[in-house]
Amino acid sequence: MNRARVGTPNGESGSALMQRLRARPLSGGRRQLVDGILENLDETVFLSSRELATRFKTDPATVVRTAQALGYGAFADFSRELREHFLTRVNPYRVLAAEASDERGPDFHVRRSLNGDLAAVQHLQTSLDPAALTALGVRLRKCRHIVVVAGDIEHTFAEFLAYALSAIGLTAIAPAGEGLTLQRQRSLTSADGLIALTFRRCLRVPVAALKEARERGAFTLAITDAETTPAARAAERVLLAPIEGESFASSYVAVMTLINALLVACSHADARRSLEFLKPTEAEYGIGLRWHRETPVRRGTAKLRRKTRKARA
Repeated sequence: MNRARVGTPNGESGSALMQRLRARPLSGGRRQLVDGILENLDETVFLSSRELATRFKTDPATVVRTAQALGYGAFADFSRELREHFLTRVNPYRVLAAEASDERGPDFHVRRSLNGDLAAVQHLQTSLDPAALTALGVRLRKCRHIVVVAGDIEHTFAEFLAYALSAIGLTAIAPAGEGLTLQRQRSLTSADGLIALTFRRCLRVPVAALKEARERGAFTLAITDAETTPAARAAERVLLAPIEGESFASSYVAVMTLINALLVACSHADARRSLEFLKPTEAEYGIGLRWHRETPVRRGTAKLRRKTRKARA
């Protein structure tokens, strides 16, 4: 099977910066500047070009030219991959500790979080290939069964994806727990598919599931944040979405946007079957018992309640 990816990478999830340094070795003051930034990562990761210049006793133009010498089109691109590099080396505690110690205040980080989420979605919009995603929807439609695997907080997205795929006629499940996941992946054949969601260093269970599913001939898709992650290397196809964010829990805005686009591709890959499965919901949404309804209050009952309230007053 030919391995392919859909979209372009948002960086290499902590390794892109180091790969650039190996591919474009710097010398002299530029190398010293980058080494200083990396050696003091907890303090430098959130600084602007002007602030870095002040810290390392140089000028902002030198900082920008150093980033350009590494192949970045703008300092913002260097700053983004510097943060990604930082996040691959730390835990949530250190992320929040670094942000709390910069003395910029919560308002600054809230605004930065909102701006970062918008930028992540915009990046996905420009990097994702709609035609390739449409073809991926057709491929998933051919799978007899689909197992969606993820761990920790990312299992929430696996459940959503499996639920929505089932709603349009695909047989999909997101097993909870390592034991059930293992049983499901062992039942896969060449007629089935497995989707794994995992990011950065990647959790062991989704990567192991991808490897075994591929050995069994099943179609494998990784939803991750870089084509160099263990999950991306193990899968036949790859969908990329950045998870860099201001929150210690990372940002999954772009991931959710990507999942929604994938669901659209799957639903339109066989619109007739999707409509067939969605048809019963038309009545449910109109008169179904799933919706909250206020209980009508009888006039006498309402009058009694008013008298009771007055008496208590």
